[in-house]
Amino acid sequence: MRAGLESILPTAPLRTCVICRTRTDKRLLARFTWRDGQAVADDGRQMDGRGVYVCRRGVCLNMLHRWPERWPRWFRWRGKEGAGVKNKQDVAARRDGGAA
Repeated sequence: MRAGLESILPTAPLRTCVICRTRTDKRLLARFTWRDGQAVADDGRQMDGRGVYVCRRGVCLNMLHRWPERWPRWFRWRGKEGAGVKNKQDVAARRDGGAA
């Protein structure tokens, strides 16, 4: 790598919020994966499968479970429409600055 380039490269992996399309450090976003027909919070970021990242802002977290028609695209999944977000209280806690 050329001298000076390391100062402009990001130090952490960047991810994009699937709701607002904001690109930021993945540690600042909540990660969800698809399990048993529901979007499940992946707090440890260790679950297998495609994960989607969502801002911790209330608007973005609320829209995650309000747009089930977009889940097949986000999770690259084919299944029944109308499944829910598991533990909506957990989603609210993330919005309010709770669990990471």
